[in-house]
Amino acid sequence: MTTPGHQGYQGEEGIPDRHLHLVAAAIGVIVVVGLVGVIWSLSRRGDPPSVPPAAVSSPAAGPPQAASPPAAQASTAPPPVPSAVPTAAPSPPAVARPVVRWRGEVTVSGLYAHTDLDAVPVRTARGLRGADIVGDWLATSLTATAPGVRLAPASEASPGLDSCRDAVLAGGAEEIARVRTGDVLCAITSEGRVARLRATHAVQTSGRPVVQLAVTVWDPPQAGG
Repeated sequence: MTTPGHQGYQGEEGIPDRHLHLVAAAIGVIVVVGLVGVIWSLSRRGDPPSVPPAAVSSPAAGPPQAASPPAAQASTAPPPVPSAVPTAAPSPPAVARPVVRWRGEVTVSGLYAHTDLDAVPVRTARGLRGADIVGDWLATSLTATAPGVRLAPASEASPGLDSCRDAVLAGGAEEIARVRTGDVLCAITSEGRVARLRATHAVQTSGRPVVQLAVTVWDPPQAGG
């Protein structure tokens, strides 16, 4: 007869009791693993299907583009009838304007102060050929010295070419006697020009009279601007 402390208890079929404990533990592990597998399988069936990352489309970068406007409807209106092109009015004829030939100061002193109003500049000398006017030895007078020369008092304080010419044509004479300071005279020269003579100083001296004149001589009017 064996001692329990040395060989252990044996069952009816001779299997030691420690072997029975190992078998029972293994069976328990198998059962637990099986239950865990069943539970995990059941939980997997309830999960929603996963979507692969590639299937998710991301929105394009940048702000949304505005929708294209609808195409304009074709116009069925008839084309406009061109209006008649206005005919340009004819340009008015160019107005003739006076041209100043010379302007300056002249002194007529005595009977021998012959003055040529057609010269540029106007000259005064004794016995000058082509002279238009001359002074006097007794009075502050101006006298014509060439054919066609005429003198007349002006009709206004500062006459232009037309006013001077009209004054001479209306009442021109060969002599203007007693010219005084401030008088304005008009003349037509031997070459047909128009002159304005303003007496800035006129005095009778003990020797000979002196007449200082501010002279403007115009050439005949020229067409154009």
